[in-house]
Amino acid sequence: QTFLTLINCAFDTKPLIAQALVAENSQTYKYLNSNKWPKPLKNGKKTPLATYTGFIEIQAPIVNSAFFEWFVLSFIMPMLLPSHILGADWGFDQLFCKAADLYSKLLMIHKENETNSQSTSSPSLWKELIEEDSHSNSHIRAQGSQNKVKSACALIIGGTPIHHLNVKEMNSILGYAVKKKLNKELMNIIAQSFPSFIRSGKGILADPLHPKSHFERVNHLHSNNDECHSSP
Repeated sequence: QTFLTLINCAFDTKPLIAQALVAENSQTYKYLNSNKWPKPLKNGKKTPLATYTGFIEIQAPIVNSAFFEWFVLSFIMPMLLPSHILGADWGFDQLFCKAADLYSKLLMIHKENETNSQSTSSPSLWKELIEEDSHSNSHIRAQGSQNKVKSACALIIGGTPIHHLNVKEMNSILGYAVKKKLNKELMNIIAQSFPSFIRSGKGILADPLHPKSHFERVNHLHSNNDECHSSP
């Protein structure tokens, strides 16, 4: 099954942000590496196709376009000056999933208000943006600590892993020590600017492989669309 097939068909509600596993197994957060997840077994035993997660890295996410527009305006635009001065981009991925969860909640609130409202006022740009994705992105998370948790972010386990090969090229331009120092400074600025949205890639709130993680895993295709059950 391909990456896009799983995004479209493995979830009852499509994630706002998703990422493939990394083939080189070079990532600091081990749950992003392909060798940390079980391979499909020949005996037909089900293995995870995907999992909800609390963290997506910045290298190669696929992002819902309406959410991405909102994210750029809300989080990236205010950081353009320090980002350009430092020549850095680390830290934005620490905002991804909490921002996506908030956006998802806003979609649900808007949809509920629209259902209950008798207003006939003309739609604003924000209303149009919300209505565009209010059906497909109304994420619902379980409340109990013993329940499985859904989020607006997902890792695609069953698809082909991606190759991430450009680190050495970037390091050769600046040197890793300089690049790391500049990016750490940007991370500090982002954390101070958006403290309520910061989530690192470590710990139970981010890591779907954490021993105490409650993130729901997907073992079969959810969609009723016939195309989702045919061979890609």
